[in-house]
Amino acid sequence: MSNLKTTSADRLIMILNSLLASYRNSVSSAKALAKAYNFDDLSNDKQILKHHASAIKLIQNLKELCETFGGRMAQGYISNLDIILESMLCIGYSSNPTSLDLFANKLNSGAAITSLESLAAYIADHNLEKELNDEELAQILDEVDGLLSTIENASIDIEFKKMLIANLKEMVFAVRDYRLFGVSQISNMMQKTTGQTILHAQRLEYTEENKNIFDLMLSKMRDFNTIISFTSTLHHAVPLIASTVMSLPLNN
Repeated sequence: MSNLKTTSADRLIMILNSLLASYRNSVSSAKALAKAYNFDDLSNDKQILKHHASAIKLIQNLKELCETFGGRMAQGYISNLDIILESMLCIGYSSNPTSLDLFANKLNSGAAITSLESLAAYIADHNLEKELNDEELAQILDEVDGLLSTIENASIDIEFKKMLIANLKEMVFAVRDYRLFGVSQISNMMQKTTGQTILHAQRLEYTEENKNIFDLMLSKMRDFNTIISFTSTLHHAVPLIASTVMSLPLNN
């Protein structure tokens, strides 16, 4: 992996530039989205639209990050991110380029991307985001694969099992899409999985295996949080609560 730091703002710039290039070439919005998110097969529309939703979530994550350092400069970044968000929401999955026209018109000029470039530099200079290396990504994938195998073979509540497997499979996609969306998509899935695990646990009948899988899931989410978070930049740490609920009892 390159030593050049790639921030979430850099990743968003790459997506926007790809969409703008498609607009200039008058291609359909479906082809534009497929190209931006590295899909060759246009029939995979659900996954392409899911990636587009992840890009929109990436904008929201950037806004939240800007709010942490505040001030007039942050407000400028947030205003431009709002413009980008509105433009991205204009794009539909269709065989004509009409929604790309709306997207380009909303962006209006290069000011929003120039602002993003400034934000990317600020994030990199102040070390506000964790950059994962290939070894760390492989470690998370190996751990998730191990979890999937354990859960698939466990004698636990069927709805609990279905939820865990679905979320862990989404986490695999988040890790594989790291170069598109960075660490934010992985952390989003960790938070979702942790929250749903806790909610399901409150409704589970107590069995030793239900309890063991519950404890294992929260322990692994805490381990993943350690990998993707800075220990010295607390405001950017993923706000998981796993460490405080490790002993949460299942219903007796």
